[in-house]
This record gives sequence, structure tokens and C-alpha cells, in this order.
Amino acid sequence: MRQLSTALCVAMFFAGCSGGPATSDAGVELCDDGVDNNGNGLIDCADPSCEAQVVCAPDYGSCEKCGQACTVQADCVERDVFRDQPVPLCTAGVCRANAEYVRPNVVGVNVPVFAPRIPRSASVRFIKKTALDGSAVTCARIKAVADGADPENVEDFDAIETSGAFNLMGIDVTPIQQWTAADNTLRMRWVPTQTGSDYLIWMDFWGGPRNGDYPSGGRIGHGCVEDSARLTPVVESDSCPTVQSDAGMCREFQVPINLD
Repeated sequence: MRQLSTALCVAMFFAGCSGGPATSDAGVELCDDGVDNNGNGLIDCADPSCEAQVVCAPDYGSCEKCGQACTVQADCVERDVFRDQPVPLCTAGVCRANAEYVRPNVVGVNVPVFAPRIPRSASVRFIKKTALDGSAVTCARIKAVADGADPENVEDFDAIETSGAFNLMGIDVTPIQQWTAADNTLRMRWVPTQTGSDYLIWMDFWGGPRNGDYPSGGRIGHGCVEDSARLTPVVESDSCPTVQSDAGMCREFQVPINLD
């Protein structure tokens, strides 16, 4: 009987039916089957032996500099923040573009009466609420950077970008052709941004016309929204089908505006 048991165990071993952990024929981890093939307790890409496999390569997205090291978002941008679609982000020291490009509307609401100056351009930014150094980004922090050295006479229209502290999900500037005291809203249509969460929206009004990509003149009003309950994640279906699309056809963000 003992000889029979020994013979049976030998036969089971060569048939691959041992009672140990499941392994591939070669005892090598297969990196995409959800199984711990080599019995070391690590499955697929968690196994160090899979690090060099294509299936386990980090997904940095598709952009010219995706996967390259970065310290500021400008390191990741191919053309500029207005034209890269979507704008690559610098996160954890690496350039990434994993999001989808979307174009919702943003509406400045409860706009006060501007006097004596009237707005001739407006800009809006979607900004991640985690700074490049890992610290929190709030509306108060953005305003402090945007105000610059002279909060009473803000002229530095690109201070947020040049600070190098933040990741922009999107930015847009629109000219204001005509403004009257009766106007209390401004709809910016088809604002370029990207899918994602954990963001705030900064909007400002300027006394001069759009000059190239940026506004000009001094800032005369601004608004900011950071409430996560209002700013649910941006998804692909938020995008407006056309530049003329209104609420009901796509997502519309509302930003209350204050005088500077």
C-alpha cells in the first residue's frame, strides 16, 4: 500500500497536480491573467518580474512629453495652455495626459454694475485643487497669487500660470463686444477643459480687450467657486456639441462675480 501511495504522488507531481500554489508551466508570472502564477503572493503587475512588461507600463496618456519628468506644468506643455488639448498635467513629478478633452459653458452670474470702467474681456480657468508641491489650492490662494504685489491695481493677467505653482485643467479668454449696466451675466461658451475631479473655477473681468491670448487692462472683477458639492467631476457628456449650445444640451458652470 505504501508503494502505491508513493507511486501515485510521483504521478500527480509529473501531471502538474501537486498541492502547492498554482504556477505556469515554467513557474513564471503571467502578467495579465489575474493569477499568482509563480506562487510568491504577488499577482500580475504587482510582481516585480512584470515591471518590464508592456502591459504593466504606467499609463501617462498620449502627449509629446507624457512620461517625462517635470517640476512645473510648463515642462509638460508642447505648444501652450491654450492649444494643448487637453493640457498635460504635472503630477507626482511626471507629465501626464490621461483625461478627455471637453468643452462646457461657464457663466458669470450676479455680475455687479461696473463703474466707471466696463469690462472688455473675461477669462476663466479650471485649476486643480492640489498644487505642484502637494499643498491645498483654494480660492483665497488663487486670488492672492492673481492679485500680485498691488491688489488695488491688478495688471498681471498671467500671474497664475507664471507662478508655476498650479496645474490648469483648462483656460479660456473671451472678448466682450458690448456691455451695459443692465447686464448681470456673461456666458463663456465652449470653454476648453478636461475630465477630472478635485478642481476649482476662477473667472475674472478685465478693463481692456483681449490682446493675443490674454486679456489686457486692469482686472475689475472676479469670481471663484470651490465647493465640491457644486463642482462634481467633469465627464465627457458635459461637453457642448457646438459653440451655440446652452444649458440642457451640455453642462453650464455658474460663477458669482464680485467687484475688485
